[in-house]
Amino acid sequence: AMCIEARGGKIHIFLPPLPYLESYVALLTMIEETAAELEMPIIIEGYEPPRDWRMQKLLVTPDPGVIEVNIHPADNWRDMMHTMNELYQAARESRLGTEKFMLDGRHSGTGGGNHITLGGKTPADSPMLRRPDLLRSFVTYWQHHPSLSYLFSGAFIGPTSQAPR
Repeated sequence: AMCIEARGGKIHIFLPPLPYLESYVALLTMIEETAAELEMPIIIEGYEPPRDWRMQKLLVTPDPGVIEVNIHPADNWRDMMHTMNELYQAARESRLGTEKFMLDGRHSGTGGGNHITLGGKTPADSPMLRRPDLLRSFVTYWQHHPSLSYLFSGAFIGPTSQAPR
């Protein structure tokens, strides 16, 4: 069931879980067209769209002390750089940054983020699933060269840090 409530001069619409992206998009389209016709501001709440390989997703999530941004996978380095440049520009315009200063004044990163995920747009496109020998080889190489983990650890190492574990 879709729940609709007027609060503070806006209409809050709680979307139900839907099984198909087409249903979700059709519902959002009808809501948007109605809101435009009535000139009524709306706030969309509730369930996110169903997972679908055709849709890219960018998540902005408040986390203790930070705002976490998870971007969609990129097909190539140029696309990833374009997305990152846009994000950093938007952050600067909002007076947000990706750095902090240690108690002794040293400049430092925030200690998290910059994760890399290997795979494909869909499970069927993933080279790690199409060729399991690649995954085995990658993990074995990393296990035989554990010092590679420290390339990504920065100043924070240990079980309570954001260092590779």
